[in-house]
Amino acid sequence: MSSTLALFILAFVAAIAAVGLSLARQILLLTRRNGLLRLKERNQMMARQQEDLDKRYRGAQERARQAELDKKAMQANLADVQRRIKLAKDDSYLVVHELGDPTEGRRLFTGTLGLGGMLSGGQPGARDGKLRGVRHLLEVWADTPEEAAKLAKAAYPAEGGYVVSKLQAQSVPAMAAE
Repeated sequence: MSSTLALFILAFVAAIAAVGLSLARQILLLTRRNGLLRLKERNQMMARQQEDLDKRYRGAQERARQAELDKKAMQANLADVQRRIKLAKDDSYLVVHELGDPTEGRRLFTGTLGLGGMLSGGQPGARDGKLRGVRHLLEVWADTPEEAAKLAKAAYPAEGGYVVSKLQAQSVPAMAAE
């Protein structure tokens, strides 16, 4: 009986060891499975974060492209406006007012004609605001400087809002001007 009891005890210990090993194996399998599940969940969370970051990055790139296009459009508009301003400054007109006829023996007297602040006397052309920014040159054909001044003052009186500068004699004879 002692051998039977020894075998029984040995079989019982082997069974306990087998159950223990089986239990340890199951614990390892469950631990590994839980670790894999946690890694899969973490991987899925990181994939969602990556997608979110990719969307934000693409949105930022699109905004940067749009901002660059807007900047180029504004620069083109600015260049166009600057070009127009330069053309407007360069595009200056000169209005020449001529009095008298260039007949033989008459001399040419020139001066500037300004538009004063107060215009009256029924001069619709003088009231036109477009003429205020334009240079006006007065050319008078006369025999003497006094006659030239008299013709200028008669045609453009100070009461009408005109300012006539001193007329200067030019060296162009009447026949050469034609």
